[in-house]
Amino acid sequence: MRSQGMGILEGMAIKAETKLEYPVSNTFCPDGLVSFKTLEEGVRSDGISNDKVMLYDVELFADGALGSLGAALLESYNDKHGVLGAMLISRTELTSVVKQWDQTGWQVNMHAIGYKANHAAINAFEAVLGANCYCLRPQTPEDKKRAAMNSLIPSIHPTHAASDMAHALDRLCPNRLRNSAYRMASFLLPQSHRAQIPTQEQYQSDFPVEPPNPFHGLSAAIAHLHPITGTSPLGLGG
Repeated sequence: MRSQGMGILEGMAIKAETKLEYPVSNTFCPDGLVSFKTLEEGVRSDGISNDKVMLYDVELFADGALGSLGAALLESYNDKHGVLGAMLISRTELTSVVKQWDQTGWQVNMHAIGYKANHAAINAFEAVLGANCYCLRPQTPEDKKRAAMNSLIPSIHPTHAASDMAHALDRLCPNRLRNSAYRMASFLLPQSHRAQIPTQEQYQSDFPVEPPNPFHGLSAAIAHLHPITGTSPLGLGG
């Protein structure tokens, strides 16, 4: 939701969960959030809320999408030699922005798709424990261990494995796809490790990017097939 629409919620006798889109992304901008009458009366140290609207977290975007070659990789795209994708914010600035939001009591979520973006996100979160990882996909084994040791919370979207299957193999090559990308089950720690590393996974549909139907995610996670067509580029069984 854009800021202009926040006033609509003021006159509605309902509680709402929404996203407020700020004009300038990946910045520390708390002053811009309290300029609305709906929110002004409920400013708190850990977010902004009243009896109808609550804002308590921010989402930063480290990079773009894999399909558009925007995900920031450590090595070239398999089908576009020399192209590494792009970070939407420098690593130094990312850590700074995460610290600023965290120090003012806001929960920080992160959109990080490529290996380089994941590495930068984990670096930032290591500097500020208590923030959350969001939308993590390809990770090196070393970064996956660091995320677990710091109790970062991965947001797992099983539907991505199905919706990306048409281009993921071309983009990442069989080796990366096999060893480090879309290995969502690897985020699940053995029961014997959960007492020492209390990781909490979150499973989401990624709506509105993906359909909200929860059965699509269940189908992709269990069958490893596209939830609509029941097919996979890798053949029978996914």
